[in-house]
Amino acid sequence: MTDLESRTRVVAPRLPAPRAPFRFPVIAAVAPMAAAIIMWAITRSPFALIFAALGPITAIASLLDSQLGSRRTRRKELLRFETDARQAAAQIATAHALERESRAALAPSAPALIVRRGADPQRWRTAERMPVTVSLGTGEAASTLEFDARAGREMESPLVEERMAQLVASASTLESAPITVDARLGIGICGRPALAVAVARSLALQVAWRLSPAEFWCSASGLANEREWLDALPHPAREPARAGTLIDFGTVGEHQPLVRIAVAADATELPGGCEIVLEVGAGLGGRLAAHPNRPRGIRIEPISRVEAREWARTAAQDAASEGLIASGAALPGALGLDGMLRPISAGPGLACESAADATGAVSIDLVEHGPHAVIGGTTGSGKSELLTSWVLAMAAAYSPEAVTFLLVDFKGGAAFAPLAPLPHTVGIVTDLDAVQAERALASLRAELRFRERCLAEVGAKSIDDTDVPRLVIVVDEFAAMLTEHPDLHTLFSDIAARGRSLGVHLVLCTQRPAGAVRDSVLANADLRISLRVNNRADSAAVVGSDLAAEIAADARGRAVLSIATSAPRLVQVARSNPADARLVVDRWAGAAPPRRPWCDPLPEQVTLERVGDGAPGIAFGL
Repeated sequence: MTDLESRTRVVAPRLPAPRAPFRFPVIAAVAPMAAAIIMWAITRSPFALIFAALGPITAIASLLDSQLGSRRTRRKELLRFETDARQAAAQIATAHALERESRAALAPSAPALIVRRGADPQRWRTAERMPVTVSLGTGEAASTLEFDARAGREMESPLVEERMAQLVASASTLESAPITVDARLGIGICGRPALAVAVARSLALQVAWRLSPAEFWCSASGLANEREWLDALPHPAREPARAGTLIDFGTVGEHQPLVRIAVAADATELPGGCEIVLEVGAGLGGRLAAHPNRPRGIRIEPISRVEAREWARTAAQDAASEGLIASGAALPGALGLDGMLRPISAGPGLACESAADATGAVSIDLVEHGPHAVIGGTTGSGKSELLTSWVLAMAAAYSPEAVTFLLVDFKGGAAFAPLAPLPHTVGIVTDLDAVQAERALASLRAELRFRERCLAEVGAKSIDDTDVPRLVIVVDEFAAMLTEHPDLHTLFSDIAARGRSLGVHLVLCTQRPAGAVRDSVLANADLRISLRVNNRADSAAVVGSDLAAEIAADARGRAVLSIATSAPRLVQVARSNPADARLVVDRWAGAAPPRRPWCDPLPEQVTLERVGDGAPGIAFGL
């Protein structure tokens, strides 16, 4: 048997050997009796007749011994059969696992596709006349496994017959198998609106994975909540799809759609062209209500809009890099911040937009994607501009009651000058001397203790449950600061470990983060940004990709964004101007000044005029 055959064929256990027939030993019983009669006839001794009883006694003993031996053999055969049956069941389970894996590889689900990283040789390989196979979910399916039962005789035991029936049924049915269909038949999903759209989203992503944007167009739905990720797909867009349709896919040059995926509350409301109807209800249960071949129950596999958007954006970048779509429109050469500043937000995170990729503005949330960020880039790549734009974007969307900034600049302080007027800014620290470094340690440790007390007083586990604003500590030239003040390593490691619950976030910027930022900090910094670097090793150390080393020297502000939940992608960082800073300052003109965890150092000399105004009693100092 070859290895391939062993994976698709399982031999049934050998049946227990049948019981041996029991026959009474007549000759063995009669022969001693005949001999005893002959002896009596010769000897006339009554004792000879005693031997006549030995025959029946011996025969009965032999019969009993045969029965006991048969029972022992039967028990051994049944035990051997059960052991073989268990081995066969294990072989069936192994073969089914391989079959399930093979089917999943031929039709990967949307949850499997969104976690794929790197090159994907299977993507965009479906030609026009080939089936567009998608997975609706998982359920029972007929297995291709061959179970050789070797039937030949009747089974003597009902238990053996039942066990064999269980093995036959187990081998013929594949549990949790991908239920695949040809999307060219048209798929309609009906039921609870939110769940139906999530399932349709999953199917649309699979179709987009199969059909190349160089050969197929898409026509997106008018559903407002779905437009962002549908518009991010690399496929050329046509006019909006008809009502009830989430998305249509068609061949370039032809008007009629090849694939239609539609949603409705009821099957009667689905548009035409949907031969497959999937009904969804509560939980993850679904029912294939209409199909040319096989209606059945299904466990559905929905995905979120965020997951679909991230996949679509990555696919657009890959399509551009592979030459499937025009790469000239993939990224803007320059980007202004003025058109990206969000309106005021009351959300719990710090989502804002200060960069764009091939599909439009990119939302970065330091709370959700972080809780800390590490930024790398060589001199002149635009690190300070990135920091300034990012801080302005967060300050535009969130009040000083929601977020404050402590800015540490080890290049002299000029980089953060536009941010000084912001009411959110609680301190700007320039090059530290020994005294200032000690003040930094004391002030930040005191701030951590203050936040711990605030959480304890209200019995909260997160800063979101208090009135304390989040504190974002932005450090430019982090490596230079630690070189002169290595004691700060411990403090920043502590903040990295406890910052999420305390609402303290680090944004650490340096030329080579891998050599400056400790692993204890990097482990908590899921948000990574790398502008241009000089070698592939530096790029891979920050974002896990070589992309940053390939950025052109004149592409200032071009960066690679890496978030733990998605693949690294190229973005263009927006540049701010003085008008942007004034706009943000004016937006919060009436805001109350926030509590300052960082106080300015005391002056060397204090005049009486400075301390005397309005102070009760006798003023003698600050």
